[in-house]
Amino acid sequence: MMGTGANLSQVGPATDLFRIQVNVVGLTGSTTPLVLQNNGADNLSITADGAASFTTGWPSGTSYSVTVLTQPTGPAKVCLVSGGTGTIVSGDVSSITINCTSGYTVGGNISGLAGTGLVLQNNAGDNLTLSANGAFAFATPIANGGAYAVTVLTQPAGPTQTCVVTSGAGVIAGANITAVNINCTTNTYTVGVSVSGLIGFAGLVLQNNAGDNLNIAANGAANFATPVASGAAYAVTVLSAPAGETCTVTSGSGTIASANITGIAVTCAATTYSIGGTATGLAGSGLVLQNNGGDNLSVTTNGAFQFATSIANASAYVVTVLTQPSTPTQTCSLQNSGGTVAAANVTNLQLNCVTANIVGGSIPIVPVFTATPQLTTHSGNGSFGTVDGAAGTARFAGPRRITTDGTNLYTIESASNAVRQVSIATGAASTITLTPSNPLNQPRGVTTDGTSLFITSNASNLVHRVIIATGAVSVMAGGNSGGGTLCAGSNNANCRDGVGTAAEFNGPEGITSDGNFLYVADSGNNRIRRISIATQAVTTLAGDGSTPIISGPKDMTTDATNLYVADNGNNRVLRIPIATGVPTTLFAITGARGITTDGTNLYMTTDDHRLQMYNSINTGGTLTSIAGAAGVDAYVNGTANTVARMDSPNGVTNDGDALYISDTRNWVIRKYK
Repeated sequence: MMGTGANLSQVGPATDLFRIQVNVVGLTGSTTPLVLQNNGADNLSITADGAASFTTGWPSGTSYSVTVLTQPTGPAKVCLVSGGTGTIVSGDVSSITINCTSGYTVGGNISGLAGTGLVLQNNAGDNLTLSANGAFAFATPIANGGAYAVTVLTQPAGPTQTCVVTSGAGVIAGANITAVNINCTTNTYTVGVSVSGLIGFAGLVLQNNAGDNLNIAANGAANFATPVASGAAYAVTVLSAPAGETCTVTSGSGTIASANITGIAVTCAATTYSIGGTATGLAGSGLVLQNNGGDNLSVTTNGAFQFATSIANASAYVVTVLTQPSTPTQTCSLQNSGGTVAAANVTNLQLNCVTANIVGGSIPIVPVFTATPQLTTHSGNGSFGTVDGAAGTARFAGPRRITTDGTNLYTIESASNAVRQVSIATGAASTITLTPSNPLNQPRGVTTDGTSLFITSNASNLVHRVIIATGAVSVMAGGNSGGGTLCAGSNNANCRDGVGTAAEFNGPEGITSDGNFLYVADSGNNRIRRISIATQAVTTLAGDGSTPIISGPKDMTTDATNLYVADNGNNRVLRIPIATGVPTTLFAITGARGITTDGTNLYMTTDDHRLQMYNSINTGGTLTSIAGAAGVDAYVNGTANTVARMDSPNGVTNDGDALYISDTRNWVIRKYK
């Protein structure tokens, strides 16, 4: 029969089997048996000294290897095998001796254990798995005088710990070893974040577990100062974010396992805020607002409105009217239409709509001024020239009168014969390219109906039309091409009524419109002339050339019922009903140049460098200086009626939110609000 042990071989007949015999010395007295093995499989249990044989027989030539499987205990003994390996040669093996002597256990105490899976070894074997604190001992005793060396084979997990052995090695000296100490501590790991999108680089503070604060000064990786023990929870939150930014944490909580935490993402972005306001007076349809030149908003009802696209903190917003309402035709203007987002939703835009076209080159809405109105520079850097650009870099060459369509301002420059367009929202200035080029000759007055500009050329005695969208220029009236009718009255050498170019003017200055007609301050003729926009027919509305009636009118405005004329030569403002053409003195004022109305009040610039207001034009009012100082020509921004100064202010217009003045000799456009 074939054997099954390690390195077994069979030689000779299967019936020639031989036994493995051992001789045991020193075992007597143990309460548990000594267990031997042959070739790792054939067990032999022995309880007393003397000879003993494995039960399995083996043929000649078979290798054998006798080892101790289990040492005896009670008391513990250590049994050593002598001559335990060899090859069977035609007879039983009887030369193996087992010598048993007293043995001692190796053990000690373990503390701090919290995890599972701790495995100790003694002398690189005899594995011992421990799961609780307290006393421990290895199963295999060590003979007196034998060495021991306790080590950690496997550290605990869940939580991950590090266990350290002290007093773990030595020589057995006639007693059990109980002084081996195993001290376990739970491992700690760092909690780290990766920050991106941070803009302000000041004010971001993170917290871990509601206590460990981490100040972040830059984008990138950062670790909390306090490590966290394995098995413990972590929870990273934003304690405070930089002003105007929102920071969010991704994968910010969990339980520490056996590695540093590096996957927490903190993403910051500028906080965005909505732009909106309130609409009043809206009756028509088709009103479209626009923010920053691109975000369109259709407004269909009165009340609150809000643009769909929010704006980042500290970003500029500029809201304009892209399309005015129709059916009925209305003119809508915006107050508080531009600014910078300051960490809050913008809700103070005020959209005011009136059922009327642009009247007199201004918006017929009473502006709401601040408690202490300020005079500021809206466009221009105070240097002479015709230079386009942003509000602070643009230049003007002696801006004269000024008009508005509610979105832009338009002014004319007598020094350069240029027509300038200025954004109300931003103050950026551009020059309208005229076709044909340079048709104007010392332009003095300008008004608009929203599509065209109507401009007086003082030196060439003409009234021009300029299409805003294309810059195309044509002669509306003037030039005496023949066929006109001589004006009645005195001082009529250059005064003929007629159609278009058959009419004559003499030094025309200001111009205004009620939507159907243009009205021209024909200064050299001391008359107010009327031009039909539809037919270009020119007639005389008021004045006969004599100075007591009208003397050197400079400018005029209208509320569509009356004209209000700056009768400069007579130092007064006239009211002329359009229906009758009969002038009356409304109030006295010295050196009025530019004039506009909001339908309730009149605003005039005067030769002494001031802006004045006459209130309640329909019920009788009071004349008040509201900006500048009499006789003081300077360039100072500030509180309008105390600090601010101008130099030869000329035109003035109203967009329903503020007044805009062409400050001629300071080379800028000023804003009164």
